[in-house]
Formats: sequence, C-alpha cells, structure tokens
Amino acid sequence: MTLKPLLTIIFLIYSCSPQNNSRFNTDTDQSKQEAQLLSIHNALYRGAPLPYPPTELELEQIKQLLNDPKHSYSASILKKHYGSNYELMAYANRDTDQDGVLDYRIASTINGRFYEGDIDIDGDGIRNTHDMNPYDPEIGFEDKNNNQIPDSIDWELTMSARCKANTSECSQLIMIQKELFLDYQVTLLERTADFPLVTAVAFKDALTKVFRKVLPRNGFYTLRTVASEAYAWLYPDDGETCAMIFGPNQSMMIYEGSLATPPFLQLALIVHELGHSYQYHLDWNPDKAHNEYRREYFPMKRFKQVVKHFDWTPRKHDLYPPEQSDTLFASLDKENRSDFLFRHKTTKYWQRWIADIWETEGDKYLEDPRITSKHIVSDYSLVNPLEWYSEQLTAYILERMEQDALSKIDSREGKQEFSEWMLKTEREVWAGFRHQNIRGSKAFNHLSKKFYLLKEDLRELSDRYLFSDF
Repeated sequence: MTLKPLLTIIFLIYSCSPQNNSRFNTDTDQSKQEAQLLSIHNALYRGAPLPYPPTELELEQIKQLLNDPKHSYSASILKKHYGSNYELMAYANRDTDQDGVLDYRIASTINGRFYEGDIDIDGDGIRNTHDMNPYDPEIGFEDKNNNQIPDSIDWELTMSARCKANTSECSQLIMIQKELFLDYQVTLLERTADFPLVTAVAFKDALTKVFRKVLPRNGFYTLRTVASEAYAWLYPDDGETCAMIFGPNQSMMIYEGSLATPPFLQLALIVHELGHSYQYHLDWNPDKAHNEYRREYFPMKRFKQVVKHFDWTPRKHDLYPPEQSDTLFASLDKENRSDFLFRHKTTKYWQRWIADIWETEGDKYLEDPRITSKHIVSDYSLVNPLEWYSEQLTAYILERMEQDALSKIDSREGKQEFSEWMLKTEREVWAGFRHQNIRGSKAFNHLSKKFYLLKEDLRELSDRYLFSDF
C-alpha cells in the first residue's frame, strides 16, 4: 500500500441551517472518537459489513505522514479530529482498491465524521450500496429473490418487521423503490433512519413530475443513491440541516428532522436538492466517470452560462491558501461557493444588506419591498449561484402549486385563508424563505419554460401536498 497524503475533505451542498460544531473540541474526547467510528459503520447502508481493521503497515504510514513537513496541512486536520487515534486516521487515509479515490470522505468542519467516498471501495465493479460486502471483492451483487434489486438494500428483504406492522405502507415503499431503481437507476435506501412513505412518494413526484422535462432517460448521472439518515453531523445536537447532496458519489441524504415536516415542504426540499443534482449533471462527463469521482472541483461551465443571465458573474481568484495544496479537496463547488458576484456585489455585501433590513423589520423582513422588488426568496439564495438556482426552483414549484390550489377555491376569504396558512406553515419550518417573492421575476419565466409542468401533474401535486393538509 502506497503512502497517500490525500486526506479527502468534503465541501457539502446542504440545505436549511448551518452546523454548530462547538460542543466537542478536544482531541482526547473518547465519546467523539466512538461517534466517529460509528459514522464509518453507518456510511454505506443499514446492516452493511464493517471494514477490516487497519494493518500495521497502514498505522506506520500514518505516523510517517504526521511527521512529514510536506503534508503538514493533512497532518493538522488528522490531529485536530482524531487526536492520537491512528486507527481513525488510517481509515481517513485508506484507498482499498488503490484507484486514487479514498474509501471515505471526511468533513473538516464537522468533527471528522466519515461519509462514503469511493462508490466501489473493493474495486469489484459493484457499487457499495449494491454489494453484499463492499470491502471484499470476492463477494458482490446478490439477488436471491430475482426481483432485480440488490439484496443489500432490497426493502422486500430488509423490511420484514415493518411490513408486519403496516403491510400496505410497506408494499408501496417496495414498489416505489423498485420503480425508481429500474427506471432511473436511483436507489432509495436506509442508513440510520427509516424511510417514510410520504418522503418516497415526494421524491418520486419531484423526479418524475417537476424534473420531467430535463430528466434523462436513465436518470441524472449525478444522482444514484438517496439515503435516509438520523442527522447530518457527528452528534444530533451539533446543529441542524435538512438534506445534502454529495456530487462525486452521486448521493442525496435526507435527515430525520425534515422527514417529519409537512408533506408539501418535503416535496419542496427534495426539489431543492434535485436542483443541485441537475446543476452538476449539466457538466458531468459520463464517458469519464472515474475522473468525475476524483474531481477536486467542478468548473460547471454550462451552469455558469445559465446563471449569468440572472446577474451572477464569476470572479477569478484563488480561494484556498497555498499551505492547503497537499490536501485533495473533493469539492463540487470549490470555485463556486464564494467566487461569484450577484448584481456586481459580493455575497458578504448582500448578507449585511439583508441583516440591516431584518434589524428594522423583524421576522417579516422578507415581505419588505426592498427584498420583494429584487425577487429574493431567501437569505440562503444569496450564498452562491447554486443555492440561488435551487431556492428559485423551490419557490417556483410552490408558487405554481399555490396558484393551482387557489383556482379551486371560490371565495376571496377562502383564498386569503389558504395563502396565509401556506406562508405560515412555510415560515414555521423555513423562517428565512418566502416563495411568493418569485412572482413576476425573470427567473420564474425561465423556470416555467425549463421545468414546464403538465396540467394534470400540477393538479395532482397541489391536491396531494396542499389540500391534504389544509
């Protein structure tokens, strides 16, 4: 095994709220290291086999890396998160099949939690999620019940207890999982949380109705796994987020907190995340997929052409200091997060601008004419053009659903009551988001054409997700 100073650190596309990592900050916290090890066990799919323990050679190589001045930045990250635990460091630096893609990704700002890295850890040509033992090339795909779904994640096999409690719900979940897998190569699976039926239905509706016009025949190249997890970070109280997209390994994670939100907001959240998959799909090269898995960042040339029409302009400068050059940053948006101007102003300018309005207007700041006239639907939309586009897309679908629902209500009072209910419910979950701000915007016109909704699909969405709760 070759010494690899290529600690893979992920930069995440996540939605809802930022993480808070102040609770555990000591290198010797035993509970922290136990949680880190547990995150390895939960990185692939529920019930997956465990990786083999680090060898003496791997441990020795880690010690060499820590003392090598050329790899001081990687060493500092390892020490920060794992203290003197060489075993965890070895896992963070492991490349089982020696293909240049590390087995796991770690997040440098999230207490060193482990996530899936290489989508085929043992190099046997079978995705980890479809592999009965992702760490052993001699054991691979199995389908004992001949339903074309990998036994490793087949809900027909793994949901026996749940099926006894609710046969109807279980049958629907199994049917949706199979349909998405066979038609779009998307695998719904569970890691540390159950996958609710309402979420599975919402994902299917978002993919096949909202993204119908732009969806390739075999699904997006950048989305092959959708997993339910208990929480995003190392500990439940490390902060909160609703969902994440990991582009290099084509994955979406949906977290337990969002799995309990009203159905129409679950649909909206999934639309937001699928928006990211679509963004990356525009510049993904399926003929050189292995290179895509190893990317340090995505130039996203096609996507840049899209957002330039909405006043997002790229700037040229180095985002990362030279001392970090010995680390492989597997980030989809290395040059996209802060390397843009919106309407010729920096994202920091817009953050201050919105904060000033909030200071005077309070919780209803998004209703202020200074914001509505610019069609800004959320603070988060000003982080970068990727989030802006996904937030606009989310607002677009909610606006279309609201207008369809209002067309079915006769009285003016009923229409007003419905709109107030929708905004109130939306604000209770996403305080910094207001879908109505997209009305009359250039983005709304663009999205209406790009993501054209069939009349029957729109009606079904508003009936299923709005009238069912109102």
